[in-house]
Amino acid sequence: DENLDIVFLTLCKLHLQNEKFPMDPGKLYHDFMKPLGEEIHKNINIKFSSYKKVNEYFKHLSKDKNLITFTKAKGQNNDYITKINFDNDLIKNFKPRISKLKFLSKHKQQENTPAENILLTNEKKIEIQTLYKPNQKLHPLFSKYIPNFEPNRHYDLKVCKNVLISYIKEKNLFAEEVNKVKIDDYLKDLLKIREDKFYIDGKNYDISEIIEYFQRQLKGKSCIVKISPDGEIEEEIINSNVSIRIISKKINNKNVTLISGLDYFIDLKEATKSLAKHFATSVTIKDEIAGLKNAVFIQGHWVDELVEKLVSEFKINKKNIKIEDRLKNKKKK
Repeated sequence: DENLDIVFLTLCKLHLQNEKFPMDPGKLYHDFMKPLGEEIHKNINIKFSSYKKVNEYFKHLSKDKNLITFTKAKGQNNDYITKINFDNDLIKNFKPRISKLKFLSKHKQQENTPAENILLTNEKKIEIQTLYKPNQKLHPLFSKYIPNFEPNRHYDLKVCKNVLISYIKEKNLFAEEVNKVKIDDYLKDLLKIREDKFYIDGKNYDISEIIEYFQRQLKGKSCIVKISPDGEIEEEIINSNVSIRIISKKINNKNVTLISGLDYFIDLKEATKSLAKHFATSVTIKDEIAGLKNAVFIQGHWVDELVEKLVSEFKINKKNIKIEDRLKNKKKK
């Protein structure tokens, strides 16, 4: 809870006066507070706080501390942050530990960059991420700093890094040099640093090096995840490399195009309506056809046009689309 307040007050002093309000609470938390928390090594995962939800935290800032005005904005159904009360003594007397927000330069570069692998549905993002599972040796460390730790679950890399940072802070291992870390015997064994041919006893390592050693002990998997409006991973849909399959073939002597895997990204009923309108042909959902489950069935040969549609409208990365254009191959023969 304290880390959340430190990050919020730092933003108030260094940046929020430049932002436009009303602002969605999820945007403030995800786009500003989380990157700043990572920058200053403060774990602000809302699920690990007493508030549990982003809206509850901002209600607390409004009702209990009078730091913000949190209410329904004009023309909106949900509560928005409509004002920051910069005259509040908590903001006026707060002294941030940094003078500049480094993450903002990256944030500005990304503002106008079209997102790949992302689809917005009902204010939730669905995207492909690499999530990480700690090896058995790391389980005691993770269980200490993550409430309700699940050994078989995959975690966001930021959560994993925060486990390491929490240990370093607890053991006072940050050196006097900026971004340098002392290594105790536990970390040497845990991260297998002693096995490195460049290992020097008593050396202070750069924090980025330690994170790199740490990441080697994690097993990464490409997963489809749902991201809540708060910016948190709400649901891990699948634990494997994922892809959409597009197959063209003849069924009952007619050219057809089939798509499987699309249901991970978007509601199939919405997809069929959009595709039927775009191609002006019959588009239906088949529980099972040609060995594919939950497949979209399109009359006609539409492979190239379909790929373009999935990339441009549904924001699906082309790398995650596998194509078996059997009709095109037949024409070549």
